[in-house]
Amino acid sequence: MQPTAAVVGVGSEEGLGAAVARRFARGGFHVLVGGRTIERLERVVKSLGEGNGTPVLMDASREADVLRLFQVALSPGAGRSPASVVVFNAGNNQHIPLQQVSAAQFEDFWRVGCFAGFLVGREAANLLAAQW
Repeated sequence: MQPTAAVVGVGSEEGLGAAVARRFARGGFHVLVGGRTIERLERVVKSLGEGNGTPVLMDASREADVLRLFQVALSPGAGRSPASVVVFNAGNNQHIPLQQVSAAQFEDFWRVGCFAGFLVGREAANLLAAQW
């Protein structure tokens, strides 16, 4: 069975999340590629090579989406095992001087960088602890 990695926060093909996904694919992993834009996810999955990836449309700051991703991650697929690696790469920060950051912008940054990280981390801990 092929090992599986879940990479959360994959955007463009040129981004860090896509690079991490490609590295796992080169290492023999099937990669669950999680992000908010299906067209981008499909391009990244295509770049992994035939059968090496699965796009998972999700918003890491929505608990229901994170739980759905981990349902996929827990379930073995065609020739792949449940995920044994989870990478969180979601982010939406912008270079804005602190004095100009609105409360709404800060809350949005926090939701993606911190709250989403908590959701993914909690579910990753549950997934990985069950494998020990």
